[in-house]
Amino acid sequence: MHINKNKIILAGSWVIIVFGISQLVRLGSNLILTRLLSPDLFGVMAIIFVIMYGLAMFSDLGLWAAVVRNKSEDEENFLNTVWTMQVVRGWMMFAIIVIGSIIFIVLKDSLQLNLHGVYKNESLPYVLIAVAVTAVMYGHRSLAPAIFSRDLQRGRLELIEFASQVFGVVVMITWAYINPSIWALASAGIISQFVSLVLLYLVFDVRHRFAWDKKVVRDVFGFGKWIFIASALTYIAQQGDKLFFSAYISSAQLGIYSIAFMLATVVTTVIEQLSAKVWYPVFCKNCHKLELLSATYYKTRIYNDAASLITIVFLIFLSPTVISFLYDSRYHDAGWMLQILALSLLGYSISSVSNDCLLSLGITKVQMQVMLMRSIALLCMLPYMYSEYGLKGAIIAVAVNPYFAIPVQFYWLSRQGILKFKKEVSILALAIVVIGVTIWNASLTVFQN
Repeated sequence: MHINKNKIILAGSWVIIVFGISQLVRLGSNLILTRLLSPDLFGVMAIIFVIMYGLAMFSDLGLWAAVVRNKSEDEENFLNTVWTMQVVRGWMMFAIIVIGSIIFIVLKDSLQLNLHGVYKNESLPYVLIAVAVTAVMYGHRSLAPAIFSRDLQRGRLELIEFASQVFGVVVMITWAYINPSIWALASAGIISQFVSLVLLYLVFDVRHRFAWDKKVVRDVFGFGKWIFIASALTYIAQQGDKLFFSAYISSAQLGIYSIAFMLATVVTTVIEQLSAKVWYPVFCKNCHKLELLSATYYKTRIYNDAASLITIVFLIFLSPTVISFLYDSRYHDAGWMLQILALSLLGYSISSVSNDCLLSLGITKVQMQVMLMRSIALLCMLPYMYSEYGLKGAIIAVAVNPYFAIPVQFYWLSRQGILKFKKEVSILALAIVVIGVTIWNASLTVFQN
C-alpha cells in the first residue's frame, strides 16, 4: 500500500520539531534543577524511574504495535479489549509497587539491613509509591495515539505530549524553588501523566468500554509473547547499568551519570521516536513487498546513521567543554562520561530501525534474541570492567553494549531478503574511519589518565 510521501514528511517533521523543543525544555529544566537541588536527589530519582520502567517492560505485551497492525473487522471490540488489558496492567503494576515498597520498609526496619548506595535513602520507598500512581493513569489512557499513528496523523499527538511535559516541568521547578526536595522531581511525572490522560480524551473523540474477548486476548498474547520476553531482557540491557551502579556508587555519582546518560541519548531517543511513530507504520504498509521494504529501510538508515555519526564526533570533541559551560563544578565528571557514552549512539541507531523493520513483518522473537545477547554481554562485562578499571571501565562496557546484538538482526534481515551486504560494509567502514579519526584527534579526556 502506497503512503503519500508528503504525509510521511509531515509526520516526521512533527516528531522532530516537537521532540526537539521538548528536549530543549528538558535540558533547560535540568539546568535550573541542578542549581536548586543536590546531585544525590537525581540519583535517587534515577533508580525510581528505573524500577517503574522495569515493571512496564516486564509487563509489555506489545499493545501499541498490536493496535497499529490491527486488521480486525470488528475494530471496536478489538480496541475495547486491548484497552481493558491496558487498564488491568496499570493496576497490577501499581499493586506490585505498593506491596513491594511496604515489604521493603518493614524488612529494612525489622532486620536493620546494611544497605549501600541509593538503596539506603530513607525516602526511596515512599516516593516510589507516589510515582506508581502514574501506572494507573497510563492504564486508563485512550488508545488514540496508536490509532492515529496508523495513518501518520501525529500533529495533535505530539502537541499533547509537549503540553503534558510543560505542565510537569512548571510544577517541578516551582516546587523545587519553594521546597527543594525529592518530591519536586517526583511531581513532574505525576502531573505530566495526568495532563496527558485528560487531554487525550478532550482532544480525540475516542472512547472505550470494558470488554474481554478471549479470541482478541489470545491473538494479542500470541503477537506479544516475544515482545514480552524481549521487553524484560530490554530492561536488563538498558537499565542494568543503573541497577548495578546504584549498589556500588554514591547517589551523587549516580545522579551525575544519569545526566551524562540523558544527554547522550537525546539523538537516540529522536531516532527511536521517529522509528516507532513514523517508520514503523510505513514499514507495516510496505511489508507486502520486500524490495520496497528494503529500499525504505536503507533510506531510513542513511539519515539515522549520518545523524548518529555527526553527534558522536561532536560529543567526543566538546563534551567536557559543554558540561563545564552548562553545569557547576559538582557535575563536571559528566563530561568524560558523556564522551564514552557517545560511542553507543550508532549502535542504538542501527538496532532501532532494524527492529521496527522486522517487527512490521511480524517477526517479534528477534527482539528477544537481540536483548538476550545484549543482556548477557552487559551482565558479563559490567562487573568485570568495574572490578578491573573502575567506573570508567564500566561505562565503556555500557557504551559498546548495543553493538553486540546487531549481527542477530542482520541475520534475520538477510533471511527476509532485506539486508544488502555491500551497503552494510560501506556503512561500517565509514563509521570506523570517522570514529577512529575523531578519537585520535580529540584525545579523549578519559583515556589521558
